[in-house]
Amino acid sequence: MASKKRCYSCKVSKKLGEFGALRSNPDKHAYACKVCRRELAQKYYKRHRRKLIEGSIAYHKSHPESKKKADKKYYTAHKVEVYKTSKRWANNNRDKMNGYVKDFYRRNPQRRKEQQKRYVENNRDAVNLLCHKRRALKRIGDGICEGEWILLKGLYGNMCLACSKKEPSVKLELDHVIPLSHGGCHVIENAQPLCGQCNKKSLHKLSTIERYPNVITG
Repeated sequence: MASKKRCYSCKVSKKLGEFGALRSNPDKHAYACKVCRRELAQKYYKRHRRKLIEGSIAYHKSHPESKKKADKKYYTAHKVEVYKTSKRWANNNRDKMNGYVKDFYRRNPQRRKEQQKRYVENNRDAVNLLCHKRRALKRIGDGICEGEWILLKGLYGNMCLACSKKEPSVKLELDHVIPLSHGGCHVIENAQPLCGQCNKKSLHKLSTIERYPNVITG
């Protein structure tokens, strides 16, 4: 039996190990070597990219179970590669990723509660450390007493500065203009009233809400 074969594409004689298998061929090997077949496949894909993608999408839509099975098989065999690719995409598309996560949690509020509860149970030390850190940051400055907070809300008309909703239709919460995590102090000059929903949106972000000039110091 011959140990070499001539590739019909590059016209070079190569060892049989450099040819892929092809059962229909008499010698059970492909007509072109692996390198040439790869190049030919890439050229074909470039010429018919749109047609191939549309065909793939149509097939997946008509065979959802087959796609799910194939995806699971690929993920099982390439866990590390999939994880690295997903992480790299998430880092390069942070805004898109945050939008997908927010949309998912908005549609699945119970799932989010369960995940938060599970995280707290599995990371008790980390959660306690964050709580201690926040309490320590709040000790910086003179602090805010209840009277100052009531006065501040009154100066803004008991209104949320972000959505303009007023009490008692919403419950106002104290928000730090410069978050404690960014070096802000827990003082009345660094405070503003926001409703619960707007306060959650501004978590760990520097506030860009326009405040009334000199409302505290004036």
